[in-house]
Amino acid sequence: MEEEVGSILGLLFCGVLFVGISIPLVLEKIPPNHWYGVKLRKTLANKEIWYKANKYSGRDFFVIGCFLVLSAPILFIFRERFSPFGLCRIFLALVVVPVVIALVRAVLYVRKL
Repeated sequence: MEEEVGSILGLLFCGVLFVGISIPLVLEKIPPNHWYGVKLRKTLANKEIWYKANKYSGRDFFVIGCFLVLSAPILFIFRERFSPFGLCRIFLALVVVPVVIALVRAVLYVRKL
């Protein structure tokens, strides 16, 4: 029981974290740097591309964060239908798959700029 609730709280935390990280990117508040944002050769070489790419990917991460926050209560309601290991796999799928898709979308978007 505690493992299930812990996984669900972890999902909620990831969602809130993604939303919090994405907002400064969408608002173009993060200047080019090597720590935070879409760090590709092209984005680091050009401020205009940096801000466009990070705004684009920030929106994706905002949507992912909202999706995770909304998924957590749904999983909490249906938690008894899954084993702790099953919930862990669902958690990983709900986080990893959208993040990989967002990263691929960011790279493809930067290539078009």
